[in-house]
Amino acid sequence: MRSFSFYFLTVLSIIFYLSSCKQSVSDQTTSLGDSTNHVSELFSGHWIIKDYMDQLLQSHSISGIQEGLEEIYIKPETDSIYFTNGFEEVGFGFKKLNDTTLQVEKFNQDSLTNFVLSTQGHVLSYNDISAQKTVVFSKIDASKGMSESVFLYQPITNQHIVAGNYTLTEPEEATVVFEKDGKIIGWKDYQHYELCIAGDCRNFFDKQDLITLSTSEKTEDFLLVQEKDSYALYQVVNVNRPDEMPFYEKGKRVYLFQKKG
Repeated sequence: MRSFSFYFLTVLSIIFYLSSCKQSVSDQTTSLGDSTNHVSELFSGHWIIKDYMDQLLQSHSISGIQEGLEEIYIKPETDSIYFTNGFEEVGFGFKKLNDTTLQVEKFNQDSLTNFVLSTQGHVLSYNDISAQKTVVFSKIDASKGMSESVFLYQPITNQHIVAGNYTLTEPEEATVVFEKDGKIIGWKDYQHYELCIAGDCRNFFDKQDLITLSTSEKTEDFLLVQEKDSYALYQVVNVNRPDEMPFYEKGKRVYLFQKKG
């Protein structure tokens, strides 16, 4: 009887000890998680490379933008940074170094990249050690018509180039709306549009903007040309070059839009 009681008490002691250890580890993990996730809301949201935005606002044209696109979307609640250059998208986890700095592993050619937030929270930057330059981002407001997008570079670019209300004057008359999210309203020929922002489609044109119009049944490319307060869409003509590389020029004008308001 005595040996059974001793055995029973010993088992209880071991169970209590293990339970205490488990609770202690759990408490430490929760505390560490809370500390890591406590990132300023000023980091949260969408950031587009500043030179891209400056050139977009100045030229209102894709061909007027010399800086390559980079957009970062930061979600502090999931310790995640999402990146795109217009044709590739990738996600990273981050580590908080202090109130104004987040660190990411293998973001580019560097082993570690520090994203630093300005005092006012309007500018984000990182040093690209391999390229020996500082990359600066401006914060973008996710306004109406953009909130459903994971990245905002497309609706932001649309907004400052072609989005708006128009009167179609050639080859027929109609009231047409190009919305920021790429939808077309009021045009029987097409329902969606997309500007070529990055990738090979930019290399195939010399200082001209390519726009793709589509329905559920067809897709067609046009050159978008601004002419005072109107926009014209021209046929895309494939030019045969000696090096056999694709290259396109402006053909016949097909559509003409007069901007309203």
